Amino acid sequence: FRRVLFRSQLLAEGLDKSMVFDGTSPDEKNFANFAISEKSVTIYFEPYQVASYADGIRKVTLQRK
Repeated sequence: FRRVLFRSQLLAEGLDKSMVFDGTSPDEKNFANFAISEKSVTIYFEPYQVASYADGIRKVTLQRK
């Protein structure tokens, strides 16, 4: 379910659909870079993982309940 939320946020930024789906497939290496705080979880996506190199490192933050 969380994977869908990450994808939705990335696609809303206008990123390439095929790159986003590949980079957020259910593989633990796709979600290896993250940070957890009291209020949120942030996943970091390396260049070429969900977007072009020129787009740099992408991140998605979800608020914790």
